[in-house]
Amino acid sequence: MDTNKTQFLDILNDLTPTEEAKEEVTLDDIDRTPVPDFPIEVKIKSDPSASSGTPGSESAFNKSPSTIITVSLSDPNQISDRFNQNTFVSEYVSPKGVLKEQVMKAVKEAAHVSRTVPFEIFNRNHLNACRGLVQVLYFVRVENLKAVIGFAKKFVNEELLNYCVNVIARHRPEFVDNYVQLPSHITTNPSIYVDVSKVDSILYARDSIISKTKMTDPIEIDSFHDFTATDGDPEHFVAYFREDIGMNLHHRHWHEVYPNFGETPFINMDRRGELFVYMHSQILARYNFERLSNGLRAVQKFDKFHESIQEAYYPKLDEASEVKVWSPRQPFAKLQDVNREGLVYDVHDLERWLERLIDMIDRGYAFKKLEASYRSADGTEKQVKLEEPAAINDLGNTIDAFPDQSYNYDYYGDLHTVGHIIIAYCHDPDNRFRERGGVMGKLEAALRDPMFYRWHAFIDDVMQRYRNKLTPYTLDDRLFPKIIIDSVEIDSNIGEKNVIRTFWQKDRVDVTDGILSLNKANLDKRPSKVYVTFQHLQHKNFTYKLKVQNKGPKPVTGVVRIFMAPTRDDTRNKMLFNKLRRYMIELDKFTQVLQPGKNEFIRKSTCSSVTIPFDQTFMTKSEAAKYTKGEKSQTDLLSYCGCGWPHHLLIGRGRPAGFPCTLFVMITDYEKDKVPDSSIESCGTSSISYCGVRNKKYPDKRPMGFPFDRPIPDSDADLDTFMTMSMETHDVGADKEPIPNMYQTQFSVTYINEVYPGPTMPDYVKTS
Repeated sequence: MDTNKTQFLDILNDLTPTEEAKEEVTLDDIDRTPVPDFPIEVKIKSDPSASSGTPGSESAFNKSPSTIITVSLSDPNQISDRFNQNTFVSEYVSPKGVLKEQVMKAVKEAAHVSRTVPFEIFNRNHLNACRGLVQVLYFVRVENLKAVIGFAKKFVNEELLNYCVNVIARHRPEFVDNYVQLPSHITTNPSIYVDVSKVDSILYARDSIISKTKMTDPIEIDSFHDFTATDGDPEHFVAYFREDIGMNLHHRHWHEVYPNFGETPFINMDRRGELFVYMHSQILARYNFERLSNGLRAVQKFDKFHESIQEAYYPKLDEASEVKVWSPRQPFAKLQDVNREGLVYDVHDLERWLERLIDMIDRGYAFKKLEASYRSADGTEKQVKLEEPAAINDLGNTIDAFPDQSYNYDYYGDLHTVGHIIIAYCHDPDNRFRERGGVMGKLEAALRDPMFYRWHAFIDDVMQRYRNKLTPYTLDDRLFPKIIIDSVEIDSNIGEKNVIRTFWQKDRVDVTDGILSLNKANLDKRPSKVYVTFQHLQHKNFTYKLKVQNKGPKPVTGVVRIFMAPTRDDTRNKMLFNKLRRYMIELDKFTQVLQPGKNEFIRKSTCSSVTIPFDQTFMTKSEAAKYTKGEKSQTDLLSYCGCGWPHHLLIGRGRPAGFPCTLFVMITDYEKDKVPDSSIESCGTSSISYCGVRNKKYPDKRPMGFPFDRPIPDSDADLDTFMTMSMETHDVGADKEPIPNMYQTQFSVTYINEVYPGPTMPDYVKTS
C-alpha cells in the first residue's frame, strides 16, 4: 500500500479519542518542547505566465522550471501576493515543507483555545485559531505530517485538531487523488449526536450484579425520537428531521469541504458563497416540506432582534471534552449582548450590518476595501457594482463573512456567524453562571434547534432581496429548441404510479472507537462492540420514467433537472410561482444523450445528484480503510465524493392519506451548461448538487437552483404560466404555448407509520 496512505491511516488511528488528562498547558510549554526538524524549502514553479501554456493549465505547470524559495505560511499575504488572485496557489506550490518556526507559531496560536472547552466552528476566535494550523498541515512534507500532528496534539484542543486534520484530508492532493476517506464523525465523536451516558451505566451494572450478560457482550444504545421533548411542543412534530443524525453529519462535512478560514489559497473555493446560500436554502425548503406534512405553518424568519424567541430547545447532550451538557434555551428568551471568553458582540452589530447589506443590495453597489498592494495611503474604499454571475457568490461570502472574500469584512461584518453565537449564548451572555453555549454555536448540532431554521429563513430573505432585483429569465434562457418532453412518471413498484411511500427505518452504527469510557476498562471487561441504534425517515426506492423527443437531425446531450414542491401552502392555497420557487426541492440533475426521434429512459432515485448512500453517511473506520487500502473497486472509488445529503432524507415524510406534490422536469442544453474540466458525473451518480466536486469547479454553468433561483415579473403567475413562452397572465395577446422542454406532473407522498429494520440490523430482511 502507498506510504502516504499508510501514514494517514496511522494519523486517523492516533486521533481516536483517548482518556488522557485534559490538563491545561501554558503557551511557554510549546517553546520548551522539542519539535522535529523540518526542511526550510518550498518547491514552487516559476512564474506561470512565462510559460507558453495558460496559467493554471497542466501544460503551463509542466513547462515551468522549478525554483526553491522560502515561503512564510504564517503570513498568508506572502503566498497570495506572489500569484494572480484569480488562480489557486495549489496549482503552483507543491506541499514540500515548512519552517520549524512556522509550526511552532501555528501550534501556539491554536493553543489559545483551551483543551477543556468544546470547539465551536461558529466561534470566530476558534476559527481563527485553525487558520495557521491548517496551512501548516497542508504544506508540510507528507513524510513529516504525522510528526507535526503528534506535536500539535500535546497542546491543541483535540476537537480543533481533529477538524483541521479533516479539512486537509479533504484537500491535500496526496489524499484526494488516492481516495483516502475519513470515517463518519459519529463513529469517533458519538456524544455530539446521541446520549452515550448509558454505556457507563450498563458497564457498571454488568460488573456489579449477577447477570447472564458477559462484560464483553456488545452494547446497544437506543436513540429514540422522544428524547428531547414530547408532542406537547408543536415543534417536536418535526424533531425527527431536525435531530436526524445523517443531516447533522452532512452539515459538519459540508463545512469541512468549504471551511470559512478567510483566504486559504490552497483550497479551491469555486462558487463557495453561492453554494453556501443554495445548500442552506435547500435545507429550509426541505424543512418546510416536513412542517407542511405535519400540519404546521412554514418557518417564520427571525428578523426582529429585540423580540423574544418563542421556541425553546433542550438538547440533553453532553460532550467528551466536558461533563456539562449543552445548555437549553428557555421559552421567550431574548438576545443579549455577548461578552465572555474573548467574544464581544452587540445585538446592535447585527442591526448595523443588516442595514448596510440592505443598502448595498438596494443601491446595487458595495463598498469594497482596496487590496493592500493598491490601497491609497488613507485606505480609501471604492464602490463595486453588483453584477452577475460573480455578485451572488460574493454576496454569499459577505453574509457568511468569508473575511478575505467578503466585499468588505470590516464594514459589512459577520451577520450569519455572529447571529449563531448571540443566539447560542442568549441564556448566559456574560458567563456569570458559567454555563456553556447552546447548540446554535455547535456546527454538528445547530440543525437540531428550531432557531437554526428561523435564523436561516432570515438570512435567505436577505439573499432573496438581491435575487428579486435580477433580470427575469428570457425565453432563450428557458428554451432548448427541438426538445419535447412527452411524459414523466414516477414508479415505486407498488402497483400505482406517481406515488412515493415513506416509513420509519431502524438502523445502527458502530461507535466503539468513540466511547471514551472504554479506554478505562480492562480488556476482559470491555464490550466487543458499542452500537447506536436509531430510527429515521426512509422512502421506498423509485424510478423516473421519461419519454422525450429530439426533433433535430443529430444526437444532442441534455441536462435533466428534476425538482419537487408541495402543491399547496400552509393555508391550503395553491402557491403562485414567486412563492412556490422557494419551496422547490432539487431531487436530481444528470446528463442524457437524446437521439433523433423518440427517446425513452429511466433514472433510479438512488442515483440522485443530491444524495450519498447510507453507508457513506455512516462510514466506519474499517470501511474507510478499505478505500485507503485499495480494497474497493474502481467504480466505488470514482462514485465516492463523500459530501452529500443523506439519501434516506431525499423525500420528505408526507401524510397517511397522501400529500399532494408537484414534480417539475426541465431539460437544458448541455453545450451551454457544461464547465471545462468538470462534469455533472464527476462523482459517478451522486452528491454534486449541494457539495460540488472536490478541488474542481462547480460542474454546472447555470445559477444554482435554476430555473427557480429568481422571480418573474408577473406576481399573479403560477407554475403553468412560467412554463409558457410569454410568462404573462394578463396580456390577452401573450403567447400561451407551453415550453416543450419543461414538464410537470402531480404525485403523492404517502406516509406509513410503521418501523422496519434497515440493512445494518440483525433482523433485516431484504425485499424488492
